Amino acid sequence: MIFFILSCHAQKAPKFNLGFEKQSDINELSDDWLKMGTYDLTIDAVSYSSQKSGKITSTGDGQFGSIVYMILACFRCRLSTDYT
Repeated sequence: MIFFILSCHAQKAPKFNLGFEKQSDINELSDDWLKMGTYDLTIDAVSYSSQKSGKITSTGDGQFGSIVYMILACFRCRLSTDYT
């Protein structure tokens, strides 16, 4: 007889707050999200695939607004001056 042992690991909590779930202050954007522009930004309970969503509302002054999440990435580059 041959026995196979399978081990299952629970999924780890997501590293990034891309679903807006982590929100320390209810009067602010979700954790690690930043505001750019002049539009009103809020976190809304109406969402498609998660519990919360980001909501951008025009202020009517013709400017722009966006919600930004910065993800740091490390790249390894090599400078080459040989273009042949």
